[in-house]
Amino acid sequence: MSREEFKQLFYLDKEIQVLEQEKEEAETNAMACTQKITPAPGGTNAPGNKIETGAVKAADIDGVIDYILYRRNQEKANLLMLIDQVEDAEMRMILHFRYLKGLSWRDVARKMGTTESAVKNKELRFFKKN
Repeated sequence: MSREEFKQLFYLDKEIQVLEQEKEEAETNAMACTQKITPAPGGTNAPGNKIETGAVKAADIDGVIDYILYRRNQEKANLLMLIDQVEDAEMRMILHFRYLKGLSWRDVARKMGTTESAVKNKELRFFKKN
């Protein structure tokens, strides 16, 4: 069990955030085209073409987001199994708060009733040992 395995959920969440921003930009750009005056039909720069392109891009991004969400759910199930195998209850809590809940080290320490350096050091020792 490695730290990289545990970080995957975090990176999948970040990837989803970036894609959702791209989707929003594509939808915004497509909607902006509807507010312009429509030129002669069939022109390559016609707003209708830009709207269609924006809509297609947004739909493509939706498909990618759905796939990443599926992978995220699989990764979360995998992490739950890995955490469940950890014998030390305190370490299980640290892993749960940090990697499943995505809390900062400060927030993990607060929830654990200890210091930030204590939870970081315990996590570091855990991954060096395993």
